[in-house]
Amino acid sequence: MKITLRTKYSIAYKSPDHIMPIGTRYDQSRNWRFNINLYRLFPENYLVKLMDLGCSGGTFVKDVIDDGHFAIGLEGSDWSKKFKRAAWAYVPDSLFTCDITKKFEVFENNKKVLFDVITAWEVMEHIKADDLPKLLINVKNHVRPSGLFIVSVTSMPHTVNGVNLHQTIQSKKWWINMFKKNGFTHLQEHHDYFDGQFVRGGQVEKLGEEKQFVLVLSPNTARAPKIPQKPLVEKLYDKYWHLSKAHKLLKILTT
Repeated sequence: MKITLRTKYSIAYKSPDHIMPIGTRYDQSRNWRFNINLYRLFPENYLVKLMDLGCSGGTFVKDVIDDGHFAIGLEGSDWSKKFKRAAWAYVPDSLFTCDITKKFEVFENNKKVLFDVITAWEVMEHIKADDLPKLLINVKNHVRPSGLFIVSVTSMPHTVNGVNLHQTIQSKKWWINMFKKNGFTHLQEHHDYFDGQFVRGGQVEKLGEEKQFVLVLSPNTARAPKIPQKPLVEKLYDKYWHLSKAHKLLKILTT
């Protein structure tokens, strides 16, 4: 299996996140409960194909691959690639750099890949508002009609050394309307199915839902995956225990 990325823009040179690499330099978020809940949306033994935009250290992508599925990550900065940081040292053939606001295409053995899931964890606010439609064209060109586009957004500034890394700061309502205008509808029931277990942005108690939120988007709501029944014990585990303050404290005390 050979995965190739075709683009004329291998790095997002003008992006503040390349000029001032913070996320790509330090982040490598993961949440195994999200992975489990995600796979459950698809038939048993189905090979899920996932693309993570703004993959940073690539740890989430590596986890999906280690789980036996197909995953790639795209990152605008080449920091992690150059220094073989985090997962770039282990799955370099599944991690690529490119400007996701410019046209790109992903191929597997010279056949274009369509993905069941495309994710963007705290990426969208890093894109200029004028460039968002261009990014969403790339998403539409790579997501299956039955697929999902899952994004987390932080609607507040993030300034480092005088550079505001968040270029689009808007309300949750604005984001939902923007996605709608560009062909993606938020699925609240699918969002609620995850019970707050997302790779990033699911725990909102510190900032509040209007400042940090996750949207589960569909290009075709009639073909979106059906929500499966979750065992009550797992629902309670996700909603009240996993990544709770008590859970995190217990992990600290036992490691």
